[in-house]
Amino acid sequence: MRSLISGGILLVLVYCSVGDGPTGSYCGSIDTALGKATIRIAVASPYTADIDASWIPRGGQEKRGSVTDVKFEYDAPTGAVTVISLDKVQALINMIGAPLTADMLVHLEYKGNALYVVNLGNYRLDHCSHKVLL
Repeated sequence: MRSLISGGILLVLVYCSVGDGPTGSYCGSIDTALGKATIRIAVASPYTADIDASWIPRGGQEKRGSVTDVKFEYDAPTGAVTVISLDKVQALINMIGAPLTADMLVHLEYKGNALYVVNLGNYRLDHCSHKVLL
């Protein structure tokens, strides 16, 4: 009986930690003085996402890249999404040559049907189709 209760508590804790977090894909593009960036984050599981991105510097050529199995944590009560696989995010940034660092992309917030990149002025990524950008 004790193991049944412990198992039930564990299931409740797992459900609460995952909650109704982000699902599907989130897309955005931004045109800045330095160039144009496009990104698609496809949530693959409650703990991982795949990311496709492109960067076109002003007067330069487009570079594209993607990474898979980017680990993150989601806190349902606050909507905070914390990227854990910063090495993969930095590898993607290096692939496309964007003027960013992975630590700028570590904190996101999930609200409604959108993800917000906190350290980039709460830049909004809207829910979008699963179509690959690349």
